[in-house]
Amino acid sequence: MKRGPPTVQVESVTQLNDGSKNCTGGRDLSGNKRTNKNQSFDQKFLKLNEALRVSCKKGYPVRVVRSFKEKRSSYAPEKGLRYDGIYRIEECWRKIGVQGFKVCRYLFVRCDNDPAPWTSDDHGAHPRPLPELPELKNALDITKRKERPLWDFDELDGCWKWIKPPPLSRVVAHTGKSDGKKSITVREKLLKGLFSIPYPHLQ
Repeated sequence: MKRGPPTVQVESVTQLNDGSKNCTGGRDLSGNKRTNKNQSFDQKFLKLNEALRVSCKKGYPVRVVRSFKEKRSSYAPEKGLRYDGIYRIEECWRKIGVQGFKVCRYLFVRCDNDPAPWTSDDHGAHPRPLPELPELKNALDITKRKERPLWDFDELDGCWKWIKPPPLSRVVAHTGKSDGKKSITVREKLLKGLFSIPYPHLQ
């Protein structure tokens, strides 16, 4: 059975190949405010934000699906959704956003063995130095990886691969079926790529 990393659906991202982007929280979505774009409190590293920070610390791979809704990005597809490959989160931090509240930010870098869909290359991504981000000078709560990532480039094999297997999870995610079949653990779902994490619009 083919296994792989979880999927992040990117609806609005700037320069995802080597760029930073905001994440979730900070908006009042109660009642009929589900599309509220005004931030009313600070974003924190909780829930999805914390999950992405754990991915940063451990070097987990993340599959990225990009939407045409990101009008400001030259990498966005012309229509619909497009699978953009496997990425890794290299750093994460918080900064003061344009509305005066803190926002969580992440640096995604492509780590895929296949060529990027927007290029004519016949090879995948290669390890390279991280881009310099001026906003990190005034950033808060910066997180950087202190160990070798679990998804990394193997020089001997010449490809990106799992260097170590992901840790086992004791949490069981129920399938919701009552047919007596065995429940699927969170780890199994992650490896099968069954998680689809919605990504918010930029603040």
